[in-house]
Amino acid sequence: MIDLLIPTLGNREPQGLRHIPWSYEYHESREKPWAVAANKLLDGAKNDVLFMDDDVTLLEGAFWYMDWVYPYGDIFGFALITADGGLEPGPVCVGVKDGSVSIYAEPLAFGVTCYTAHVSSSLIYIKKRVIDAGVRFPIWGDNGRYEDVAFNLSAWLKGFRVIYTPSIAVHQHGAEKGQAASSNIPALNRWMVEHNIAAAIQEGKIPHGRIGLSPLQSPEDFGSLRPFAANC
Repeated sequence: MIDLLIPTLGNREPQGLRHIPWSYEYHESREKPWAVAANKLLDGAKNDVLFMDDDVTLLEGAFWYMDWVYPYGDIFGFALITADGGLEPGPVCVGVKDGSVSIYAEPLAFGVTCYTAHVSSSLIYIKKRVIDAGVRFPIWGDNGRYEDVAFNLSAWLKGFRVIYTPSIAVHQHGAEKGQAASSNIPALNRWMVEHNIAAAIQEGKIPHGRIGLSPLQSPEDFGSLRPFAANC
């Protein structure tokens, strides 16, 4: 049993829920801003959580990798494509790149199962122990972005492991959200996340100055790879 959590304004419904392989209890919240609704849902969770936007369409096989990776991670993300066929960022690295602290995607890793610094909260599986540890989304206002980056970073710094899997779902309005992210507020949110990353590096909490990717080739790899190898 899992809790299916949907923050929504009520004008859209997630599609393809029949492809969820677990029994679930459905919960939604229409509070604003988005992070308030998300945290309220997390506060009430009694099980592991599948968290998804109301404009996501699940496809057959969306959770194909979960039996494999479940024992080795705490937060699991998925490959998202937009309705027009575009790709949303896959595994994301954070830390020092080209002399400055940044958040950057690795497009070539879109099809690779790997440990990573960040997966999108538009479709994300979160173990109950992450929620019990108090990991929540920051509340930055109505036009927020990068809350999920901050959420993943907070979990990582508490010792939890984030795994990206390349099974695909469709994010119907992902392109629109990407356009909205050009305003000044998301830029400020990104600066806040990068400031937190820089502070964690200075305090020695992020080895080698960045959280990179550890690609996983087979189940045997889990025993030999360091979860937080910085090899972007």
